[in-house]
Amino acid sequence: MSKRKDFTEEEENFINTALRDLEYKILCEWGLKNINGSFVNIDILDYDDEAIYVEVTGGSQDDTGSDVSSHKETLDRKTLESIG
Repeated sequence: MSKRKDFTEEEENFINTALRDLEYKILCEWGLKNINGSFVNIDILDYDDEAIYVEVTGGSQDDTGSDVSSHKETLDRKTLESIG
């Protein structure tokens, strides 16, 4: 990414809270909420003035194995809505 404006403290707090909320929403949507060892993580890979590039990883893990998947998303920097 060529342009990169650092997050302000306010923006960073908003993003962290919103991503935690989104992780929980995805956990519920994927039907993982009541499964022991289930998880959803959203990691910021990069960002620029327009977007935040994240990787969403989720699934379940236990002593017998794991079922984990991940995909990359692009989020609008201001709204955190998916844009691709």
